Order: sequence, then structure tokens, then C-alpha cells
Amino acid sequence: MPYQQPALGPAARPPAPVGLAAVPPRPTIRGQMSDESRAPEARPPAPAKPLAMPSPEQLSVAVRKSESNVDWNLVHRRFHDAGATCFLLDHAPQGGCKLTCLLPTGQPNRNHHIEVEAATEAEVARLALERLEEWRMKN
Repeated sequence: MPYQQPALGPAARPPAPVGLAAVPPRPTIRGQMSDESRAPEARPPAPAKPLAMPSPEQLSVAVRKSESNVDWNLVHRRFHDAGATCFLLDHAPQGGCKLTCLLPTGQPNRNHHIEVEAATEAEVARLALERLEEWRMKN
């Protein structure tokens, strides 16, 4: 007669190997939902009237008006061509502005200083370019 293994009940089963029974099954993680389960995107209803941005005046915000049509690229280029080592435009809180520039001279460690103050940027630029031309004529 062939050998038959006796049927074992739950209490008679051999214990699971250590480490295997204590590890829970790994969860399935997906980075994106599948296309089938995605709900169609709902669009918000169109506004009844077009939205309008309030003006700065309506919001009580002070607007700084452009003072001039000064071509600052031209002004910078003229001073750069003259070899300017410093060019500074400073706006005063109470209005007006000041332009300061340093130009090299033939003497070591000596610069020619141009400083112009006026009520507007256009006037400052005009006066500074006049002073630059006067200095170039002398040198």
C-alpha cells in the first residue's frame, strides 16, 4: 500500500517561515489615473459680462507719469564713448533729478566730475550732454 500523508488540521500545520508571514503584501501605486476612470473636465461658466481691470486712479494708486522722451541709450552711449567710469541718475523724492558722471583725465587717479540737477529727466539729459561736449572741446 502506498504511503499517504495524514491530513493536518490548522493546529497541526507547520509554522510559516519567519520573515515571510510578517511582511504585508506590497501595495500597487500608480502615478496617474487611467483614462477610463477620469471624469470629464467641467468648464466654469462664462462670465455674464467681460472682466475689466480697474484703473490705478480708481484704486487710489499714484501713477508716475513718464517725464520725457529721453533716449537714455543714446545718452549712455555718448558718455560711454567719452570713457565715463561712473554714470548715476538719481531721482529726488520731492521731484527733480540729478545726473553725476566721472570722466578720465590725462592725469593718473584724477577724474573730471560732471554733476547736473534739473526738474525733469529731459532737462538733466540735455544739460549733461552740453557739459560733456564742453569738456570734450577743451580736451
